[in-house]
Amino acid sequence: MGYSVHTWVVDGVLIAIVSLAALLDFKSQRIPNWLSFTGWYLGPVLHLLISGAPALSGSVIGLLAVLVLTFPLFVLNWMGAGDVKLMASVGALVGIDHALFFLTSIFIAGFVVAIIQLILRGVFAAYVRRYWMMLGMSMASGKPVYVEPAGTRQQVTMPYAISIAIGTLGALCIT
Repeated sequence: MGYSVHTWVVDGVLIAIVSLAALLDFKSQRIPNWLSFTGWYLGPVLHLLISGAPALSGSVIGLLAVLVLTFPLFVLNWMGAGDVKLMASVGALVGIDHALFFLTSIFIAGFVVAIIQLILRGVFAAYVRRYWMMLGMSMASGKPVYVEPAGTRQQVTMPYAISIAIGTLGALCIT
């Protein structure tokens, strides 16, 4: 994205939305619909006002592409609905030309944040051992093998809006 008034306006809205979402998700474990839907609305409107109809369609397609790609993660219970809606906001604001790059950056940030969180909680080594054991047993038996965690199962959750914000800001720095 070459920097112009268009880029500054859209990037400013994008930064505001993901930053506020990260703060709210950290405090309350929720991303309000009004915040995500602000991106859904402002992305197409800003693109239309600043660049015209082609940018409008790119924004809508970016929103829909991210929604289609992330909705299965919600269905599998790997991600919350608020996270999916927030990522769709990112897609609407960056448009289809950049949506996949931003989505990839968000997933990389989520992976790194998850690893850091596991290390800080002191459970990273146990998770790695368990998954290597499951992989080895699955390869040896030729079918998937699940090994129940030893002791009390500690569920590790995180407010994913933080990863969405980190990934979005990182992608903005690169583009």
